[in-house]
Amino acid sequence: MSVDESQTEVPSGVFLVPIQRNGSVRGIAEPSPEARDVLGQTAALYLTVGFQEPWIGYLALLGGRVVGTCAFKCAPAVSIWAALRMAGVQAKVAGRGVLFSRY
Repeated sequence: MSVDESQTEVPSGVFLVPIQRNGSVRGIAEPSPEARDVLGQTAALYLTVGFQEPWIGYLALLGGRVVGTCAFKCAPAVSIWAALRMAGVQAKVAGRGVLFSRY
């Protein structure tokens, strides 16, 4: 399996691959029986709560093998920026990171 732009690498070398609305995953032609079960359940969840990227399900790949999954049930009810403002935290984007300070 090759890495493409839809995959996100996390520091451990694990790639998170988005599970599409129909339960498919780009780049995996024949998922394992365990992965097929997760893909089907994730597609069923999308029918209930909707499909709104990036708040979807992902397969975790390491060395081209499925090693886990992660998912969001749905998008947050409040944006992270609004939640920070409500908590009295000021956020400033600086370069590649975000600086937080209480005001």
